Amino acid sequence: MSVLSFMSAVSVLIGLLGTVLGLFLSFSAVFKTVSRPETTAKVASGISIALLTTVAGLAVAIPSIIAHTYFVSKIENIINEMTRHSLAIVRYLTTGDLIRYESKDEDDGQDYEKVRND
Repeated sequence: MSVLSFMSAVSVLIGLLGTVLGLFLSFSAVFKTVSRPETTAKVASGISIALLTTVAGLAVAIPSIIAHTYFVSKIENIINEMTRHSLAIVRYLTTGDLIRYESKDEDDGQDYEKVRND
């Protein structure tokens, strides 16, 4: 997951979390100020349950997206490192030359250049 898609997913969820928490606080205030508490208690309790379950879902979703992005990044780094080493092994087995392949760009890890071990 790219940084841009990660930020867009998390920012939407954080915005939704803020909205739901704001609604929850608003309905709590309405419940406290209305003169007929028996009627508003039923309405407020239903809305409160709905908002609390939404908050619980967001509380799981936000850290999950963050963890997913972190682990995908780690896995991509490991794959790039394995690719670099496998290219060196294949080269050594086919030619007898020991050539290391190092990433041209540390962040990218996609383009490799030969570095001789002389």
